[in-house]
Amino acid sequence: MDVMTPHHQDWNDDGKAPPTDFDSPAPVPFLSVSGSFLFSLSWYGPDIEEEKKKKWLELMVRCLREALFEWGVGGKTSSGYGRFNREIWSKEKEKNDKEAEEKRIAAEKEAKLTSMSPIERSIEEFLESKKTDSAPKYTKLIYGLKDSRWTDDDERKAVARYVKLLMQEGDGKPWKGKGKDGDRKTFIQQILGEI
Repeated sequence: MDVMTPHHQDWNDDGKAPPTDFDSPAPVPFLSVSGSFLFSLSWYGPDIEEEKKKKWLELMVRCLREALFEWGVGGKTSSGYGRFNREIWSKEKEKNDKEAEEKRIAAEKEAKLTSMSPIERSIEEFLESKKTDSAPKYTKLIYGLKDSRWTDDDERKAVARYVKLLMQEGDGKPWKGKGKDGDRKTFIQQILGEI
């Protein structure tokens, strides 16, 4: 419920009396509505390329949005009724864009996992679970091998081959290394049966 309080009824109705500061307001109750509204736009015109239709629809959406922000729709727009709030829309759009991006990333990740072999998927899921650890991938996988994350011999060899490739990437320094990297190399070679 809302209320209007027009003054100066004699002047508003037929102008027979000038408005004064002594005129009493006449309260007029009315219903106001707020909520979420769906505007549906579609192309209705000559048959043109889909890309052009899409561009015209994007322009229509922008024009409608700006009209609702600037002018509003319905009565009493000068009092703020029927006018859409740009700040609320911006926050909602930002939230929706973020959710859409998260869904896109999740779908890409799922498609990538689906296209992988079971051992590749297992390696990827293991590395994803260790994402906060700043160690190189090959180090994480070696810890996984030592902690019996993979127990089947074929799986262990597949992981060890991948670790070897990672250690040999770029300048291959970890594979040629001494100390800890040398120990890691020996461990991988033992799994692969190279020593």
